[in-house]
Amino acid sequence: ALKNQTSHMLVINTQDKQLLFEGKVRTLKPISGLPIDYDFLENYKWRLVNAVDSKQENIEEITHSDYPVTANFRSLLNNSDEHQAGFYSDCNGVGGSYILTADHMLLIGSAPQTMIGCDTKREAAEDKIRELEQLSKSQLSLKRLSTISTDNSSLPHYLLTQKLETGETLIWQNEKKKNP
Repeated sequence: ALKNQTSHMLVINTQDKQLLFEGKVRTLKPISGLPIDYDFLENYKWRLVNAVDSKQENIEEITHSDYPVTANFRSLLNNSDEHQAGFYSDCNGVGGSYILTADHMLLIGSAPQTMIGCDTKREAAEDKIRELEQLSKSQLSLKRLSTISTDNSSLPHYLLTQKLETGETLIWQNEKKKNP
């Protein structure tokens, strides 16, 4: 029934087992906005500037200016093919490994988290970010803001839109990364 769609097989041999995966070639979705790659994401710290649910209502737990939510993407020092995403609300961190596909799909895994006691609102923010980001799949798009800057910085300003598979939309703005 499906013309020109042949099945492909991936075989992975381990020490004592053989894993077989079967699949079809996936057509990449056309990307909107500017190109995004690992180096671009990892070059900046990202501050959450807007968060809405699938009904376009503010996600209150993570839109407080008293404790901004930030994201940090990085490659592991000993392996540039392994990438980590971290999300913070100025207390504990939430995150995991991540993969960015050619069509700007962002897939985030999970990792062990710190569990320092925080105030109730910060813990609610962390719980919400954990719920949204860990084990998530989202579509990214990027837009460059005008070059007029109020902070006297030569840093280009970008808005990174993250549309989660569950319907939420998070908008992040880049900031200078303190530690490269």
